[in-house]
Amino acid sequence: MNKKQLWKLVFFGFLTWLIPLAFSFLFYNKEGHLSIDYTLFKTLLIIARAVVGTPLLALYLDRVRSDYIRQGVLLGALWFLMNIGLDALVLLPWMKISFLDYLGQIGLRYLSMPMMSIAVGWLLTRREDVYSRD
Repeated sequence: MNKKQLWKLVFFGFLTWLIPLAFSFLFYNKEGHLSIDYTLFKTLLIIARAVVGTPLLALYLDRVRSDYIRQGVLLGALWFLMNIGLDALVLLPWMKISFLDYLGQIGLRYLSMPMMSIAVGWLLTRREDVYSRD
């Protein structure tokens, strides 16, 4: 991986955190209180993360030409750690909850990032294997 690819990976990871965060502000009133049902809010954020993360995953892996599973593991791990780290810096102080409570309420949902990226990496590897046999 060259520097350009690494910066792209980091930038895309940042967008997977920033865009859903910005989207979430639409559901808070002027006093800082949630204006919709909490469960609906969490569901909308999961959808927002998928809407943002899925095309970024595809855009990144589309340029990869080998080591798809390794790239999927790297992408998923980096994005997972970036989202947890950025949340720890920004959300934890604002929410005033413990790190363990944060993991239970929000953080574990980020595990979908490495799950999806590894699955796509595996699929690309299988596709390459199938086409190389023809």
